Amino acid sequence: MRSVWIVLALLSLPVVAGAQGVDKYPAGTPVPVVRPYTEGGTLPVPHRSIGSVGVGERAPDFELESASGGKRHLSDWRGSWVALWFGSRAPSIAAADTLARAVAPDGVAVLMIAAERSGMLRGWLDRNPGAMVTLLSDAMRDIACEYGAFDATRGHSTPGFVLVDADGVVRVAVVGVALGADDARRMVQIAKTSL
Repeated sequence: MRSVWIVLALLSLPVVAGAQGVDKYPAGTPVPVVRPYTEGGTLPVPHRSIGSVGVGERAPDFELESASGGKRHLSDWRGSWVALWFGSRAPSIAAADTLARAVAPDGVAVLMIAAERSGMLRGWLDRNPGAMVTLLSDAMRDIACEYGAFDATRGHSTPGFVLVDADGVVRVAVVGVALGADDARRMVQIAKTSL
């Protein structure tokens, strides 16, 4: 009989531990996700939540450091169409710049939300003085998390493309898939002509 009680006590431990975890993070409180060390040299950073944006929702505003200096907000572009391009490394930055050149005639600004430090982004701008893309540093990946462009299991940002209209409403959201600049441009053209 005593062994039955011991087994029942052991089986109930996960339930009790789970209940303590619930008290620690009550409903509505974001649960931190700790990212592992990554090859890029970033330190583990707890993130409060992993979000997402949906078509028809207002795009969450943010403040990020610009590679050209100063802080920029998404709301700085209110009244204009904006394409948010999530990624990192030089090839992704080059693709964002190609997209910026392609959609400039359509009146769309391209903001690269880069999972890089601003110094690296400034270096890229110095080597590419005619760049049309606006480079914004999201080194801590907070904005990538908020927009759903973060893979918590692997601890890094994922590619993403979010098109925001002049009123700040999301019209296209493709996250977790690396689009080419041509595909993104077609999405911009379709979204702008369908409204």
